[in-house]
Amino acid sequence: MSRQQFSQQLRRERELRGWSQARLAAELGTTPNTVSAWERGISLPSPFFREKLCALLERNAQEMGLIQAEAKEEALQDISYTTIEIPSNEQKPIEQTIFSHKTAPTNVAPQIINRPLDIPEETRPPANKKARKLLLLTAILLILSLLIGAGSIYLTAQQPNPYTQKGTLVLEDTLAAQNLHLNWQEGWNENHASCQFRREAYFSYQPLEGFFHACIAQATNYQNFAYEVEMTLLSGDYGGLIFRSMNSIDSKYYLFRIHTDGRYALKLYIDKVDDHAPMLAEGTSAAIRTGIAQTNLLAVVADKETISLYANHQKLATIQNNTYTHGQIGLFAGNEMQAPAEGFFRNLKVWTW
Repeated sequence: MSRQQFSQQLRRERELRGWSQARLAAELGTTPNTVSAWERGISLPSPFFREKLCALLERNAQEMGLIQAEAKEEALQDISYTTIEIPSNEQKPIEQTIFSHKTAPTNVAPQIINRPLDIPEETRPPANKKARKLLLLTAILLILSLLIGAGSIYLTAQQPNPYTQKGTLVLEDTLAAQNLHLNWQEGWNENHASCQFRREAYFSYQPLEGFFHACIAQATNYQNFAYEVEMTLLSGDYGGLIFRSMNSIDSKYYLFRIHTDGRYALKLYIDKVDDHAPMLAEGTSAAIRTGIAQTNLLAVVADKETISLYANHQKLATIQNNTYTHGQIGLFAGNEMQAPAEGFFRNLKVWTW
């Protein structure tokens, strides 16, 4: 089946059950915007949500049209990506991974299972006072170490943001893999633009000239915050941050971008037409590392109607605008004349107050 046939099949299965898009999204653990994008043929579900869809609707992947649709996207992928070697955080080569849906969320603690040790009778220590004292001392030291560790985590979380020295660190994501609590977009759209986790980073790819491709954390919603991330452009002209996204499907958000030539801009998107987006701030800055394959630390501080932009801890501009007061965060790569555009992102942090 084609992408269109999959979207039609999904809509038919949902309507047969009398479900709204919001109900289907709730059953899957995603957002109505995501379901709408699937049914409109804008994007395909990631492998994680394909498995959930098949189980929920009691249909296999072939009946849903996912097998052939996935094969088509994989064939497109073979010719889509810029082949530039990217070092991992551990500075060792890593094989490209298309999806990381089987990876546990980065902020979920591993389950610890306590099992009794099967110690032979002849090797067990004698039950005397000395042994009991040793066990008690060991237990006390273990409790102290846990308390110290918990205190360190608490202090780290309480550290204010480095831009305005206030707020609490509520999100710290390496972007090495999908985080189900954030629900980053994954997959391809009809233009073969994509959002993917691979090589221990989150990639945005746009093959068309004159466009950018937004990748949204669909389960986020922040009002007053500081938001920073490391960005590296591999090709294209610009990339950056999306914030206070009221509706990512209809492109209602703020967009902060830097260019490879040192320019920056902040635009207010009210629909999908770039020419309709008012320019709120623009300029050039020596704080921006120029050229391809340069890593820049970008940040936005949004405090009520005051919005400040940063590059590598240097303030670029401050403006006043209250069109959007809260919403999702996102990332993107784009181009003006240097297609395709591809960039990857790592080490995202958000502080709120």
